[in-house]
Amino acid sequence: MVYDRDITFDPLGEAKDMFSREIGKTMWQMVPFDKWTWKKVSPTIKNTVSQHLGTKFDLDQMYQDVQANMLTETFQATLLKGYRERKVDAKEYFMLVGGYEDIPRALANPPEGMEVDNWKKAVEYFQTDEHIIASDRNKKVREMQTNVNRGGSSSYNSTCYKKNLKRVETFRKAHTDRDGVFVTAEVEQQYNRLVEELLEQTQGESELTPAQERASYEKVLGERCGHIRGIGCKHSALPPIS
Repeated sequence: MVYDRDITFDPLGEAKDMFSREIGKTMWQMVPFDKWTWKKVSPTIKNTVSQHLGTKFDLDQMYQDVQANMLTETFQATLLKGYRERKVDAKEYFMLVGGYEDIPRALANPPEGMEVDNWKKAVEYFQTDEHIIASDRNKKVREMQTNVNRGGSSSYNSTCYKKNLKRVETFRKAHTDRDGVFVTAEVEQQYNRLVEELLEQTQGESELTPAQERASYEKVLGERCGHIRGIGCKHSALPPIS
């Protein structure tokens, strides 16, 4: 696989999309969604997932790479994201087939492709205080979000690679409709500020360095939970921006 070697150390292009889809498919088929996060899933299950993915992709290339520590950190972040997203899918299905109002009906209707025992564990977990409290908290956070990404399921990096676009162009594409109109006034202001900041970094005379680009995005869009908005995963090994 081809990787971004500057900031995210994420796979690029179609390989990245195929990798993410396979992770989601594997999670659905093999993993019980009875934990709040992938980090709490048992080592045995994690190893099973990694071994399966190794039959589909050349993970040895990643482990043996000179930047293996950076690439494997992104790999773990992708697994964490895949677990979180598929757990959300399982919860939405749970609500459709009875939810909290009809637990027996929900248990009797496991989703296609998921093992019955794993579905039972997921339904049990959805009823725990840990899940209900955290789910309500996350719902409130989502309701406060005003930006809508219309760029589809591909990451910013993959879209840049496949479409041969700069990151700032990809950001615009992800937040405009078919007519090129920004979905909100707020995101249009963010885009304009981002363009100004990028020009200021180089004085409009030279190519951006990865550090300059990262600094611009962090300043204008910010970061959250190891994620730089408009770019993607932020590695713990990246030096701080001075």
